[in-house]
Formats: sequence, C-alpha cells, structure tokens
Amino acid sequence: GEDFFLYRPNHLLTSTRYQDLAKVTNTVHAALDSGDYLGAIWLESSTSVEETTFWLSLLIDTTVPIVGNAAQRTNRQLSADGPQNIADSVAYIVSRKWADADGKNGMGVVVIEDEQIFAARQIQKSDARPGGFVATGDHGGVLGTMGEPGSLQIYFKPHTRNTWNSEVRLSTLPELVKGVV
Repeated sequence: GEDFFLYRPNHLLTSTRYQDLAKVTNTVHAALDSGDYLGAIWLESSTSVEETTFWLSLLIDTTVPIVGNAAQRTNRQLSADGPQNIADSVAYIVSRKWADADGKNGMGVVVIEDEQIFAARQIQKSDARPGGFVATGDHGGVLGTMGEPGSLQIYFKPHTRNTWNSEVRLSTLPELVKGVV
C-alpha cells in the first residue's frame, strides 16, 4: 500500500534509495517471517523491478516464493499486461511448482512478465515497451513459462544461493557494524 519507487507522473520519478531498500527489506522479511503467507508478489515500476527483486533474493530469509511484477503501461491506462502478470504470479505461487522436495522455495526470487518466468538475478529491462524484458548473464535466466499455449511449465531450476540459503540473508548479518561517519 505504499509507493516506494515512483515512476509516473514524471515529476515524481525517483531512483531507488538505500534507505528505501532497507525499509522494504525489513517490511517484506517481517511479513514473510510471520508464516501467514504462501508467497509474496512485489509490484514495482518496470524501470527498477529487477534491481529490487535481486536485492530481495539476497536478503530475505524465507522458504516461500517472492514474485516480482511490473506493467509496461502506467496504472489506469488500457492494458492487459499488468493484471495478467499478477494473475500469473498468483497461479505460480499456488501451484507450488517452486517447492523443492522439502517444501522450500527451490526457484529463488523470480519475476513474471509476459508469460515468462525469469530468475530475478538474470532479468533486465531492455526496451520501454510491452515485452521489453530479456534474460541476461550466465546461461539464460528464463526458468519457465505461463499461460498460452499451455499451463505453467518449469524448465530450469537455478542452483544459485538465494533467500533461505543466501549467505547474506538478514538472519546471518551482524546486528551492529562499526563504522566511521
């Protein structure tokens, strides 16, 4: 219910600030740590969803999925991509296809855009238009697909550390770090 990173209207456009990422991290971690949720959907501007979801994949200590979404068109503009991305995210979470043999999230944080499931650490906005996300780095980044021509399909499961097995998740960080101001 709070806009951390505004995109439109243009005069309110902001870049992601470290203090906002810290607040987001603490808020999301507290919500998922409660055990009340099967997963989380992170809605954000298409200009920065990949950075925030990568950040969450490193720091949030959770065994449930986090799915990032962005619409390529602004709110209240005619479009179907935003609502469909949210519906696809819900379908992904309730499918439990993300779960490993122990019931933990085996896929890491993902971003679902235009019926593609991307690893959060391998997605990039390449063009300011619908369908403008691509997989970058490593060996791909598209982990599966949603919707037409069939149901949710997982093709690859990443073996990178993230969320509950990340070495920099919140629960492993020291409570206090000395510094110089």
